Amino acid sequence: MKSTRRVPFVLSTLLLAALAFGVFWYRSFTSADDAPKEMVIDEEITNLEVNAENTDILLLPSENENTKLNVTGDSRNFSLNTHIQGKNLSIETENKTQAFGAVLEKQPLLTVYLGQPHLLSLTLTSTNGDIRAGDIEAYEISAETSKGDVDFENMSMKYIIARTDDGKISMRKLEAHLIKAESDGNLDMENIFGSLTGIASNGNIDIALDGVAYSMDLTAENGGIAIRSKEPPTDVRFEAQAENGEVDIMGENSNNLVYGDGIYLIKLAAADGDILFTSEK
Repeated sequence: MKSTRRVPFVLSTLLLAALAFGVFWYRSFTSADDAPKEMVIDEEITNLEVNAENTDILLLPSENENTKLNVTGDSRNFSLNTHIQGKNLSIETENKTQAFGAVLEKQPLLTVYLGQPHLLSLTLTSTNGDIRAGDIEAYEISAETSKGDVDFENMSMKYIIARTDDGKISMRKLEAHLIKAESDGNLDMENIFGSLTGIASNGNIDIALDGVAYSMDLTAENGGIAIRSKEPPTDVRFEAQAENGEVDIMGENSNNLVYGDGIYLIKLAAADGDILFTSEK
């Protein structure tokens, strides 16, 4: 009898603990074919974390305040789990098809449509897949893939961070206090605004800008660096070093140059390539 009476007490204790730490929801689906799968989340989301296996990730704005998940492509042996606690959404995917040695016709693509009014943190991780995001506003975004490309476009945030161990990084029309990119392949950037740190461990760095109004620290460990600006540098200080190449900054072969008051520091290092900075004017 004592053990029977303890059951309601234990259940009540667990319920109170759940309420104390926020409501927790768990949803999932497993796919055995390549038909598109959708899931709609009505709860308000401020923080998103995605962990994907052998899956591409695409982040886009939602047409309303709801968050919608859509899976397309070859999704045999694919499963998706979502966890919601408070305003935090965690998404996990598993795709065992490649582990079984099968050839995918088209790798699964997880598209997350985000309702944006109160987004704070976006964390995207893939063990084998591309990560893309566009037209998103939040406080910060971080993307990392062990094998794949990262592509960001038209985003305004405080912090933008991207890393790939085997792929390239492309960034266009970004505005942030800090932009950090680390790639095993090429870094391609266009019209970005914010303090920039970039490392290409096995590729080139190519940047197109309207003008320089922030600091940059760029390193190409096995490649060159090319920066094209519509406006000539003003209030910029260059520190450039090419160990196995040439330095050409506005037609001058010099490692250290100062324009105006030298407010913005541009550090450029290439271990096996040239460093080139040109202006249309």
